[in-house]
Amino acid sequence: MQHDPSQSPPHWLTKERLRLYAWAALAVPLVALLRIYYFAAQGKLAPGGYDFGVFWSVSSLALHGHAIDSYTYKTMLKVAVGISPDMTVLGPWLYPPTFLLMIWPLALLPFPFAYIVFEGLTTLVLVLLLRRVLPMTEAFWPIVAFCCFLPNLMHGQNGALTACLGLAALLLLSRNRQILGGVCIGLLSIKPQLAILFPIALLCARMWPAILSAALTTVVFAAVAEWIVGPGAFAAFVHANGFARQALVDGSFPWWQMTTVYATLRLLHVPFAVALVAHGAVALAATAATGWIWLRRPPFALRAAALVPATFLISPYLYIYDAIWLSIPIAFTVQHALQYGWRRGERTLLLIVWLIPVSAESIAQYVHVGIGPVLCIALLVLLVMRTLRDGSAWNENTKIFHEKVYRS
Repeated sequence: MQHDPSQSPPHWLTKERLRLYAWAALAVPLVALLRIYYFAAQGKLAPGGYDFGVFWSVSSLALHGHAIDSYTYKTMLKVAVGISPDMTVLGPWLYPPTFLLMIWPLALLPFPFAYIVFEGLTTLVLVLLLRRVLPMTEAFWPIVAFCCFLPNLMHGQNGALTACLGLAALLLLSRNRQILGGVCIGLLSIKPQLAILFPIALLCARMWPAILSAALTTVVFAAVAEWIVGPGAFAAFVHANGFARQALVDGSFPWWQMTTVYATLRLLHVPFAVALVAHGAVALAATAATGWIWLRRPPFALRAAALVPATFLISPYLYIYDAIWLSIPIAFTVQHALQYGWRRGERTLLLIVWLIPVSAESIAQYVHVGIGPVLCIALLVLLVMRTLRDGSAWNENTKIFHEKVYRS
C-alpha cells in the first residue's frame, strides 16, 4: 500500500535544510581534496594519504615483476620513499592478491594523478549507482556529499570501490539478474569481511544462481591472482595478516579509527577476552536479524539495507573509511519510506548516520567513544521494525512489487 505524502505532518528536516546540510558537509572534503592536490603537486604527500601510497607502491612492484614482494614491508618502504621523501612510514600490505589485480595499473600514472583518478572514478561510479536507488532531484546533493567521504579521501582508501561492488550486486539482485549480481559479490572478495553476509542472505532468499555465480567468480578470481602474482601469494597474504591479528589485540592499529563493537569496547578499557565475547554476541544477533529479514522477504529495499549495518557489526576489523558503505542502507531506507511513509524518529536517525563522515572519527579520537556500532545497531533495529510493520502490506501487493522491483 503506497503512502500519501500529503497526509504526513510537516517535518523539521525540509528539502531546503537537507540541501544546506549537504552543501556544508561537501565543503569539508572539497577543501581537503584541494589541499591534498596542492601537496601532491609539490611532490609531497598530504596528511592521511599513506594508504594510497601503499596501493601505488604495490602497483609499482607488480609492474616491475615483483608483485609477491608486496608482502615484504622493507621492500614496500623502499618504493614508497621514491614517491616522496616524507614517506618514512607506510602501512603493511594486508590485502589478498585479488585486490592487487584491480590496482595493478595504478603506477602507470604519477602518484598525484593516480590518486585523483582512483578516488575520483570510484566516487563518481558510487554516486551514479546511488542515483539508481534515489533518482529524485532532492537526493542529488546529499548523495554527492556522502560519497565525497572525508576519511576515505584523506586515507586514499578503497571504500568507494568496495561500496560500488556491494551496491551493484544489490541492484542487480533486485532486478533478478542473479548471475551478474553473484559476479559482483565474488569480486568483493578483495575485502572478504565486507562480503561475509552475502552468502547467508542469498541462502535465505534461495537465490541459487547468485550463489553459484559468486562462488565460481571467487574461485576463478583467486586462481588467476595466484597465477599472476606468483606461487605462494595467498600463503604470503595469510602470513602477513598474522601481524594484523596481533595489532588488533594490542592496539597497534588504532582502535579509535575503527567502527566495530570490539574496538569500541577496547577504547573503554574492556579486557580483550570480554570485548571479543561481547562482539561475538552482537555479531550473532546481527546475523540472525539479517537472516530473518531475508527469510521473511519484505520489500527488497529493506533486505538490501539490512545487510550493511549487520556486516559492520560482524567483523571486528573495519575502519572509519569503510563507513562510506552506510550510504547504501540510507538510500534504500529512504526509498522504502517514501513509498510506505516515515515512522517517528527515522529521519533523525538517518541524518545522524549520514553525518558519520564528519563526526565519528573526531568523537572516537578525542572522547574515546565509538558511535559507529551504536548507530549500526539502531539502524538494524529500525529495519527489523520496518519488516514487522510493512510485511503485511508487502504480502498484499506481491504481484505489483514483483513487476516493479524484479523486472528484468
